[in-house]
Amino acid sequence: MDNAEYDEAIGKTVRSAILATVGSVNGAARESGIAYTTLDRKLRGLSSFKASELRRLAKITGRSAADFLPREVAA
Repeated sequence: MDNAEYDEAIGKTVRSAILATVGSVNGAARESGIAYTTLDRKLRGLSSFKASELRRLAKITGRSAADFLPREVAA
């Protein structure tokens, strides 16, 4: 898995968690303190998440940051 695929896989997993718990990307941006445009770009896999961002998103979605990693990386 190259970096672009990795970023895209994380973005899809985070987006799914956000929509299932917070309900919207805008709400997640507000709750996490990550700018909407930054969060949207990262959810689309156009930029990498920082560990601190994944921790904040994990907190608001009731998950651990490791839950967002692709399976082959998290194992």
